[in-house]
Amino acid sequence: MNVHEINGFISKMVIQLEGCWKRPACPRLLKYSCRNKTMARADLEKMLSWQPEQIIMCHGEPIENSGTEALASIFSWLKPQLAALSATAGS
Repeated sequence: MNVHEINGFISKMVIQLEGCWKRPACPRLLKYSCRNKTMARADLEKMLSWQPEQIIMCHGEPIENSGTEALASIFSWLKPQLAALSATAGS
């Protein structure tokens, strides 16, 4: 999710608590409810191999460039080495 505008105080509060306010992020609820991280890691590796430049978000603003780095950053909780990739991409 990458939400920049929302109506309603409670909705905005929930999005902020999920960590998705004004930045691309994986909601905390999804992180905590992921039961098969091995399968999720394999799916993430497949998505990263596509090397997307742009990403259309279901909720929020699209990512218009550096899509691969954005995916690595969003899902860095799955693989610690992805956190290093996303950190170096930002520098």
